[in-house]
Amino acid sequence: MEDEFIWSGTDFPYACLVDKKRTLTFKKAIDETVKPGDTVIDIGSGTGILAFFAATAGAKKVYAVEVDHLLADSLRQSIKLNNMEDTIEVVEQDAMKADLPKAVDVVVAELIETGLLDEMQVKVMNELHAKGVIGSNTKIIPRAYETFVRLMEIDNIFYGYKIAAPIHDWPYYAHTQNGWHELKKQHITDSQSLGHFDFEKGEIIPNVDETLEFDIRTGQTVNALELSGIAHLTSNIEVNDEHTFNGNKILSIEPIVGPQTIKLRIRYEMSRGLGDFKIEVI
Repeated sequence: MEDEFIWSGTDFPYACLVDKKRTLTFKKAIDETVKPGDTVIDIGSGTGILAFFAATAGAKKVYAVEVDHLLADSLRQSIKLNNMEDTIEVVEQDAMKADLPKAVDVVVAELIETGLLDEMQVKVMNELHAKGVIGSNTKIIPRAYETFVRLMEIDNIFYGYKIAAPIHDWPYYAHTQNGWHELKKQHITDSQSLGHFDFEKGEIIPNVDETLEFDIRTGQTVNALELSGIAHLTSNIEVNDEHTFNGNKILSIEPIVGPQTIKLRIRYEMSRGLGDFKIEVI
C-alpha cells in the first residue's frame, strides 16, 4: 500500500490567517457562494477562519475538517469563544476517510499548492466526488485551477556559490529591505498552460504529460523554468501568487542559448510533490 503524505503544521495556517489579501479574497468568494441554510464543508480548516466566514454568510452547518490534533483542538476553543458551537462542528480526521454528509451545498478546500503538486487538493476532491460528498449541484471554492510554465534566466549565485536548489519565489522575498537576498531574474518567454482542472466537473486525472514549444531569441539565455498558477475561486474571483498562497516555483535547467526553438516535455503526478516534476528537452 502506497504511503500517503498529509501536509500539516501549525505555523503556516497562522501565516495564511494574517495574509490579508489571500484571506479576504477567499472571504469574498465565500460571501458570494454560500447561501442562507447551506451545508458547508471546510477541508483543511486550520485556524478556522474560512469556516467562520461560511457560518457568518448564513450556513446552517459547517463541518470544519482538520487532521492536525493541535489545530483541531485550538479550533474547538475558537468556536466556543465565538459562540458558534451550534453551527460549526470540528471533524478531526483525514478528509479522505472522514464520514461526511452527501451532496453538500458548498465545499471550501484550500489545499492549493503551486501546480497542485505538494498538497492533496486533487486526491481529496477525487475522493469526495467518489463518495458522493460532492454532488452534481455542489459548489466548490476554488472551483478550478490552471497551471502555467515559462522559461527565464536567473542569477543563481548566492554568497559566491552557484545554487541549483528549487526556488520557492514567495512575493514577500521581493522585500529585500527586510533582509532577503535579491533574486535577479528575467522572463524570456511567455507563459504556456500545462492544464486547466475543474474541481466541480468530477474526477481529475492526476497525471500531467505535456510537450510545449518555446522560442529563444538571439542573445537570450535560459537556465530556469518557472511554475505558476491561477486559482479560480468563483467564475469571477481569481487568486494568483500571494504571500502564503500559490507562490511561484523556479527550477534550474541546463543553460540553453538562443536563437533556437526547443520542445520541453513536462511530466508529473499531482499531489506527489515537486520531486515528481520531470523536465526533458526533446
